[in-house]
Amino acid sequence: MNIIDNTKNVKKQYENSDNLNIRTNFHEKYSSNQKSFFDFLFEKYDLFENARIIELGCGSASQWNNHLNSLPDNSNLILSDFSESMIKSIGSNIKEKANVKTEVLNIENIPYSNQSFDIAIANHMLYHVPDIDKALSEVSRILKKKGVFYASTNSNYGIRYFLNQILKKQNPLTESFYESYGFSMQNGEEYLKKFFSQVNCYEYKDTLVFTEVEPLMTWVKSIRTIATIEDCELEFLRNYLENDLAKNGKIIVPKEACLFVAVK
Repeated sequence: MNIIDNTKNVKKQYENSDNLNIRTNFHEKYSSNQKSFFDFLFEKYDLFENARIIELGCGSASQWNNHLNSLPDNSNLILSDFSESMIKSIGSNIKEKANVKTEVLNIENIPYSNQSFDIAIANHMLYHVPDIDKALSEVSRILKKKGVFYASTNSNYGIRYFLNQILKKQNPLTESFYESYGFSMQNGEEYLKKFFSQVNCYEYKDTLVFTEVEPLMTWVKSIRTIATIEDCELEFLRNYLENDLAKNGKIIVPKEACLFVAVK
């Protein structure tokens, strides 16, 4: 099991919304793509009238902050997460909407009957799940025939790979950031095709651009519970990035992500 999908580490990482908010703000501020990732997602979502929708691993439900108008009034949305603290962090503007309900649950054991939902959503969370097949089996079970599952994830060649390659200059055997995502752009289709009849992948192309080092270091520190990195490596990384910035005037970091749309 990778450290990124170790249940104990994940629970510590998301015991409150602080780390998640750091990363959300980080991507919003430094992404070069003028279209936000959330806007990209909602262009792909088909949220139709009378739909019953569940989001799994919703975190603080930040994707809905500026997109509540995308939710038809006569549809119903359940926002769920296995962290009670995350559910508590969801804004009142969302919680007070009549057709929105919040619930603490685990995607590996969803407490709803077969074919209960038209749409399921799981954004950037399946790589934290210890048993991905079990989770996807549960998602398929609760979806109606022709129901749709929207699952976004990262590439194995994004920011973590970028940082790992830098640290290898100090220590070629480093394990810091070495883990590939359990559910990624590279293998997501293979997982999904076990449980869904049709799977399409839509890539979100972007980079992160920095004119100072500290924001990137803050991001690194925010994921220390789900990444192996030593203090000496943090120092090496900071020095390397400062030198790169002085030489080039900016730091460009690859950012690869995608949305899988799977039909039952």
